[in-house]
Amino acid sequence: MRILVLGLMAGMALSPIAAVAAESAAPNQAAATNPSPDQVVCHYYYSHGTIVGHQDCETLRYWAWRRHQLQENIREFQMRALLEKS
Repeated sequence: MRILVLGLMAGMALSPIAAVAAESAAPNQAAATNPSPDQVVCHYYYSHGTIVGHQDCETLRYWAWRRHQLQENIREFQMRALLEKS
């Protein structure tokens, strides 16, 4: 019983420290999750069977556009395949 009471008291004593740490970490996370669309990001590609890859550096805006285009191409391909089977 004493161990339980001591454990609860220790938890209550440390809870304000944890709350302050969580509050101070929140603003830093918000700044890191909103990068500029003009920020340059590099992706590294390795071909099958090669040791040395190549680097492709573009802006975040370009990577988002490219991802959208690839998704559209896949969606169109799937729709064509679905309609041709009928």
